Amino acid sequence: MVEASNATEPGNTGHSGMLAHPLTSVIVGFILTGIIGWALTNWYNERQKQNDLSRARFENGTTAAQDFARIVYRRYTRATMLYSALLRDAEPDEIRQRKKDYDDAYADWGANLQSNLFVIRKLTGKFEYGALESPVENTLVPAFTYIDTCLTKAYDARLRGQPAIPILRSCNMTDRLKQTLNISYDVTEELFQAAVRDSSAATARKTNTQNEKESDPPSH
Repeated sequence: MVEASNATEPGNTGHSGMLAHPLTSVIVGFILTGIIGWALTNWYNERQKQNDLSRARFENGTTAAQDFARIVYRRYTRATMLYSALLRDAEPDEIRQRKKDYDDAYADWGANLQSNLFVIRKLTGKFEYGALESPVENTLVPAFTYIDTCLTKAYDARLRGQPAIPILRSCNMTDRLKQTLNISYDVTEELFQAAVRDSSAATARKTNTQNEKESDPPSH
């Protein structure tokens, strides 16, 4: 009976010896280090990818907002310069040149307005109508339309040899230009803040969507 009991001891001693062997701890440590290193590297790469995406969205969003502000303030500035020339009763050549500059700004506005709004809408993830177009079409466009109508009437009268100042005064152009400047600031500031704020939110939404997809069990 004693001999049978002793016969089982060498096997137990073998397992214990293997676990206690120095190479075992080295191998286990190497495996754990590899797994942890892979996990940290994967986490860092994913974090860097999201940072790059967020940075790109921020830069593209602010660029689109700046382009929009450029065409808004260019049109306002050209309108102010034409108004000044008409109010001073400047020489016809100067008035014609300023009218041409104003028409160029008007064309730039018409050609780039909607495309810039589409870019901002895409970057912010606000695809529904109203979030961006409403303040532009309901406040900014009517303000510029009123100024354009008055300036055109005054310019045409001046070319016919008639005084332009009475038309400008009847339109109350000085106050109208101030109101349009304030509206331009409010709208462009709102769009810039939307591009900055919501581009980051869109990145976060995309990240959450990707994480949900990765966590979903595979379908069979």
